[in-house]
Amino acid sequence: MKLGFLCSVGVLVMVAATGCSTVETSDSNEGEPAVGEVVHVRNDRLDGGEEIPETVSEQAWVWEGVGYEEMVVERILPLAEGALLVFDDGVVALDTSTGREAWSYRKIGVSSASAVSPDGSLVAIASPGSMILLDTADGELVREIEDTNFQEGAFVIQDLGLMADDGFVLARLEEGKAASVRREDWGGKSRWSSDEITCDEGSSGVTSILGGFFSPTGVVVHLECGMDESMLVSFDPDSGVEDWRLGFSETPYHFENLDDVTFAPVGDKAVLQNHAQLRGTVVVDTGKGEIIADEIPSMVGDDPVRVLEEGYISSLSEKLEDESIRRYFEFRDFSGEVARSIAIDGYQGHSVTGLLPLGRDLLSLHRGRYEENGRISVFSWGKKGR
Repeated sequence: MKLGFLCSVGVLVMVAATGCSTVETSDSNEGEPAVGEVVHVRNDRLDGGEEIPETVSEQAWVWEGVGYEEMVVERILPLAEGALLVFDDGVVALDTSTGREAWSYRKIGVSSASAVSPDGSLVAIASPGSMILLDTADGELVREIEDTNFQEGAFVIQDLGLMADDGFVLARLEEGKAASVRREDWGGKSRWSSDEITCDEGSSGVTSILGGFFSPTGVVVHLECGMDESMLVSFDPDSGVEDWRLGFSETPYHFENLDDVTFAPVGDKAVLQNHAQLRGTVVVDTGKGEIIADEIPSMVGDDPVRVLEEGYISSLSEKLEDESIRRYFEFRDFSGEVARSIAIDGYQGHSVTGLLPLGRDLLSLHRGRYEENGRISVFSWGKKGR
């Protein structure tokens, strides 16, 4: 294993700051890294530089991406301090106060799946044959696990499992149209197992496991119970005892007809992703097992782009006299009332997904038509109303 050094530049609208990083790679070749090479960067000089003014009304900073190849941000995951950008072959952790890279880990050209533990302290990156655990604070390697059952695309409860703070939760379909859920530590030792989980009486039985996620109070598994019937079941994370279950007579329709529709956690809520990632029309309170919203607008001209714990962000646009487009982002509670909004003139992004609230600001993935790399921009919310 060779050690080298790399200088990383953070590009900001207000200031540009340069810091040096320790780079650990598996090859001594210079230039662009080879396919399969591990590039692990940990920045050790993030302090200093000017503060971002609180009055910034447009872009506070822009992250331009790495320079040696085009990269597509697949997901943006919140960390305790910053955000994790997920790529097909690894992750980059950003210090969102400055836009500088805190650390990164990539296995060049090798498809991987990434997930953050419920407490936010660990990130797992799995690729064929192995999985590594990194400390989200500084990117330090915590553990490497060999011979994992990797499935390309994402962490799924049936195969890789749901990542816990200290291990995994896995599920499988049993004979007789029932399911079982178990929790294991990192070494594979079982902590608890809940067997013979069935759907409510009158259903045709468990036909598939659609997904699962962690809530602040439990482990929630999404089961298919026959045609147009599904059910959420929540288990105590320490004992495996069933806490509540919530059935759906049919999956709410969405005009995009997405495949593999399932729920995703958002704090103590969960959103049915029948529109896109973290975008949907149904929201469940995972503490009580109750539906709190089932009519979030989803139509051309009023597009929900992100469901949050206390409401959702919606996107609207209008054409101005000079033919340019003005984009509005509105934060609404689940009743639809607008709490705050921001208008962005000349916004040319071709995707309004990937939004991440950062307290008083809004981080957005911007993909320009003629740009080699996507850009990450931060916008400050305006006052209530437009």
